[in-house]
Parts: sequence; structure tokens; C-alpha cells
Amino acid sequence: MKTLKITLLALACALIAATGALHRYLYLQVRVLQSDLAAERTCAENFCRITEQLLADSQATREKTEKLMAEQNEHYNKLAKLAREMAAELGQRDRLAAQKAEDDRIASAAYVTRGNYQPADSRPAPAPRYSPAPALPAGPSMDAIRAAAERRADTYFRYDYRPGSSATLSIDVRIDLEEPEPMPGWPGQYHVRGIGRLSFFDSKGISFGNATEKFEVTVITAGGALRTEHFTLK
Repeated sequence: MKTLKITLLALACALIAATGALHRYLYLQVRVLQSDLAAERTCAENFCRITEQLLADSQATREKTEKLMAEQNEHYNKLAKLAREMAAELGQRDRLAAQKAEDDRIASAAYVTRGNYQPADSRPAPAPRYSPAPALPAGPSMDAIRAAAERRADTYFRYDYRPGSSATLSIDVRIDLEEPEPMPGWPGQYHVRGIGRLSFFDSKGISFGNATEKFEVTVITAGGALRTEHFTLK
């Protein structure tokens, strides 16, 4: 009987020890699970915070892009308006130049009609060199010669001259002329010097610029009508 009690007591002690070990094992497993859950929660929080930051950055980038696009559209609209205004101004100047050329042509024709011009084959033979030279018929005025030279220079700097890149549009042209000089040995021909000043818009560089060039041109009055030749830059 005594042996049975001892055996039962030993079994009870072993059972208690096994229960304690099981309790410690379960406690450790619970701590491991808690640690894993905390790590997963931290990862989830970090992921949410990164996602929110990315969304905020994306929103800011989208707003900046929309702002830049709006500014670019406004810039393009301004350039288009400027181009339309310049085209209208150029059209008006072309009409004025055409009207001025027509007025000059009518004035030249009237000058010939009034008998101021005499063809070469109807002029009197030259007098002996010891006789006084006959008076030459009055030719076109210096103002008409200057106007012809100015028209030629304006046409060149407005339509033919290309400063910088080849994609330029003349905005304003100003021509300053010296007094016409008769060319010795060439009756009816005048040498005119001047300076052309040009303001232009470069569509490639999206910029404005200025240019200055010296030039020379020959104005010929023989034949009744004024014409220009030998336009050169200096």
C-alpha cells in the first residue's frame, strides 16, 4: 500500500512538472506570436505611410504638371497673338508700300509726260568744246532718288535678309540714308549709302533680336523711270 502511494505521488509530481513545462512552452509560443504580430503591424504601418507619401507626391507632381501645361499654353497663346499682330502689320505695310510704289510710278509717268525727259536719239548734238555746254533737262529730284533707294533697302531687310537662324520674322525696319551722290562718267546714275536697322523674332529660339547693316545701292534714272541695281551689304 505504501508503495502504491509513493508511485501515485511520483506520478502526480511528474504530471505537475509536465504541466509546468507545457505552460512555459505555450507561454513562449504566445510571446513569439505577439512579436510576429507586432512586426507585421509595423510593416503594415510603414507600408501605409509610404503609400500615403507616394500618393501625396503623385498629387503634387500632377498639380505641378498641370500648372506647367497651363503656363505653356498661355505662352503659346501669347506667341500666336503676337504672330497674328505681326502678320497684320506686315500686310498693312505691304499695302502701303504697294500704294507708295504706284504713286511713284504715276509721278514718274507724269514727269515724262510733262516733257522733262528727252530720249537720247532726239537730243541735240553736243556743241563744240569751246562753246558753253547746253543746259541738261531737269531729272528726278533727290527725294525721289532717296525714296527709290529706301524702298529697295526696306524690301531687302524685310523679306530677304535673315539674321541668326533661317526662321525669322521682321518686326520693324528702319532705313537711314546719306545724300545720293552722282556717279562720275555715268549720267543719270546715283550712288546711295545707308544703314538698315532691323528688329526681328526668331521662331526657333523663341526670342527677339536686333541687327544693323550698312549697305550701298545704285539708283538709275535714265529712261524716265527710277530703278535700283547693285544692292550690296558692307
